[in-house]
Amino acid sequence: MNNLGSTIVLILFLEISGNNESTTVEMTVEMHTMEMTHEMEDFTVESTPTVTHCGHAHHEKEVSLRVSDLKIHQPDDKIMRIGGGQAVDITITISSANDSESIVGDDNWMIDSFVTSVSRGNPTAPAVQAKLSVAQQGTDLMPGESFTLSNLRITLDLSTVNCYGVTHFCARAKPSSRADWMLKEAETEFDYMHVSCQLVVCSGKGSSLEANTKTWCVLSMLVLMNYIL
Repeated sequence: MNNLGSTIVLILFLEISGNNESTTVEMTVEMHTMEMTHEMEDFTVESTPTVTHCGHAHHEKEVSLRVSDLKIHQPDDKIMRIGGGQAVDITITISSANDSESIVGDDNWMIDSFVTSVSRGNPTAPAVQAKLSVAQQGTDLMPGESFTLSNLRITLDLSTVNCYGVTHFCARAKPSSRADWMLKEAETEFDYMHVSCQLVVCSGKGSSLEANTKTWCVLSMLVLMNYIL
């Protein structure tokens, strides 16, 4: 008589609902089978299911966000100077869509800022994360509501860029690394945007101030020559 053994592993996903939330449970079941054969005799199969693993599959909520307001308090003249150590002080207001899911927790937010050459474009210098207080980090946001984060301080390193790449300053709201939600992917450009940008002036290499001054001088000369002729 020959005994042949095998193991079948089944992975089951069960959805448990309660308290207006659903949780997906992943369960692994091993089926141990024994096959016995002897010449021309019929074979029999015995199986014994054994639960070997049970855990939770992580589910992230999709949230539609918009940075509905961005104020730059420092520098008050909105002049970004090329080099290291450009201090920026901002206030932002974050809004949630009416059909979005709620954000509740102790570690919800990441706010980073950057400069770019196009509104809502890619950063032209490294993005910098704002340091949030414990209270700010744990701010909840319900569907259709908004809240404001004030006195956010960032220090930008603009030593690797020139003024041709600094026309806008942007602030972006994202989930923190420990948050249980994710940003809903925008389907059109009119969807809620989690980035807000403002025009700024740059001082330094490739300065827009210098470029504007030269342009003004050329235009003035052309107007004067046209008047004389």
